[in-house]
Amino acid sequence: QVLELEGWGVCIACVSIMGYLSFYSLPQLKPLLNVPWFDAKDSRSLRTFTSSPNGHSMYLCSPTELQAMSLVNRNDLLLPESLPMVFTMREPPEPPRKG
Repeated sequence: QVLELEGWGVCIACVSIMGYLSFYSLPQLKPLLNVPWFDAKDSRSLRTFTSSPNGHSMYLCSPTELQAMSLVNRNDLLLPESLPMVFTMREPPEPPRKG
């Protein structure tokens, strides 16, 4: 995913098979940051990891638990669109009538 980080400029974010979240400068591909993110033995997290063009990512960290992550610029934190939402709130249906 290509993004712009404050202080580093335009860079690319990658998740490696070893479970590292890495950032590289563009166009030189100079390593900027390499952070351990997943356990390399946890293939579920790596297989289910997906990201969107706007910096939101998610993966299954257990068979029943979904983990979300966002990479946003500090200025984007003020915008409601930058906040992740897994579901949409709706009014509950009316309860069934007795009788």
